[in-house]
Amino acid sequence: CVSKALLEDAKTRVPIDTGELIRSGYTRQVGHTSFVGFTAPHAAKVHERLDIKHPRGQAKFLEQPLRDEVPYFADDLAKGIDL
Repeated sequence: CVSKALLEDAKTRVPIDTGELIRSGYTRQVGHTSFVGFTAPHAAKVHERLDIKHPRGQAKFLEQPLRDEVPYFADDLAKGIDL
């Protein structure tokens, strides 16, 4: 499943201090839509703050894996569109 793979990739990039952030990762399927995210209260702040250097992990820990997968999603979408 693409959403689970995306979550696993994101978890390899999550900055770890207490472990709360990495444990808050989730996937959810609603109809044909998949959701991937992190629910820890500080998830958005850690994700967006580019000025903070993390000993392990990185900012944009969810965005970067998604960007890496865009070519694959585009192929799948193109296959499903009847032109």
